[in-house]
Amino acid sequence: MKLHVRVGSVLKELDAKFGELGFVRQSAPQQGHCYYRWVNEDIRESVGLDIRDIAGTVRLDTPHINLRFDGAENLVASFEQAHPILPITAEDIAARSTIGLYPEPDTVVGTFFRKTWDIWTVDDIQSTTTDFVKHVMNKAMPFWHRYSDPEETLNLLLRDDEEARVLAGPDHFRAERAVGMTFLLRGIEQAQEVAEAKVPKIRHAAYRQEFLGWKARFFEKPRVVG
Repeated sequence: MKLHVRVGSVLKELDAKFGELGFVRQSAPQQGHCYYRWVNEDIRESVGLDIRDIAGTVRLDTPHINLRFDGAENLVASFEQAHPILPITAEDIAARSTIGLYPEPDTVVGTFFRKTWDIWTVDDIQSTTTDFVKHVMNKAMPFWHRYSDPEETLNLLLRDDEEARVLAGPDHFRAERAVGMTFLLRGIEQAQEVAEAKVPKIRHAAYRQEFLGWKARFFEKPRVVG
């Protein structure tokens, strides 16, 4: 009799394989399962799993591939306004990424034919997870290699085209990080110029107002760049 596959058994094998590459898994009810590794004290690469049990079969979907600039994320978060109903926790902030890649075509056809891995029996775990990790790393490494250069990521954040929206998030999200990274890399004056230039590029009025509030808090006290 073939035993049903359990998500925990698959995760154990993925832990070993990603662990050999320097990743550690973190799991949380809201964020799910994610593998992290730090390139240096500021840059973190991560793979966000999409794993679930379907009647005794474990399915792995193509994961999200992310990159975090820790200094910029913490700086941006420190000027966010607290939400009265849904407070943002330190764990929420720590789980954020600056940019991310979903390595499937962003079309109806791409969604229909997306890459998935179904693990039907315990005998399939070893070979399937090997193929999964190899596929993920082949997609992730060029992305991480390019954008681990802070200037490359900043240039992406400064853009307002559709590729920038796909890789770096919606307009207000991207604008805050563009200002934060510009401040860290180029100083307060250029950060102010970026903030002013971003305001009219934010397409939705509510998000524009949210950014204006964040911008006012960000620039309201003197800073020293050294």
